Amino acid sequence: MTDSRTETQVSQFVRGFCSDGRTFIHKAADLVVEASNKGECAVIPAKKRPSRKADKNKAAPEPEPTRIPVPSTISHFVMNLPATAIEFVGCYRGVYAGRGALFEPETTTKLPMVHVHCFSIKADDDQPINDICERLTKYLGFSMRPGNPDVEGEVSIHNVRDVAPAKSMYCASFRIPREIAFAPRN
Repeated sequence: MTDSRTETQVSQFVRGFCSDGRTFIHKAADLVVEASNKGECAVIPAKKRPSRKADKNKAAPEPEPTRIPVPSTISHFVMNLPATAIEFVGCYRGVYAGRGALFEPETTTKLPMVHVHCFSIKADDDQPINDICERLTKYLGFSMRPGNPDVEGEVSIHNVRDVAPAKSMYCASFRIPREIAFAPRN
């Protein structure tokens, strides 16, 4: 059940879609660029001033609503179907093809961060981290290694929770590499 206050607070910032994940990644990026170029904004109504008897004689204008422009890029993608999400990371290839001017070094905007939930074996050594990096490299088509997610080709991996005696869920976070983001679309 949703709280109507929460729904009102986020309704202008959230748009629901029901589409195939392989096409949605590009579609989402394209729709955000398009909305930004059209000047679309979320409009947050101004809070009403409390009425006071002394203020009734003054005709003070109501405060203006706050307008929050849609940014031209997506900053984070969260992929939360741990059984298959990692298989979709290759779909980021060409997500911003021809749009390099939207990102560093031309602007201060960084390429999107991707957070991929996935399963791997439960272990006390680096085997799960190495397994996840190997699968990311395979599906992304770009060499990935453990490290700082803000460094191209590096991924931060943390254990989310154990899901079975020999299996854990992890979250792997990385910035989309430039070579992948700006590659031609198929």
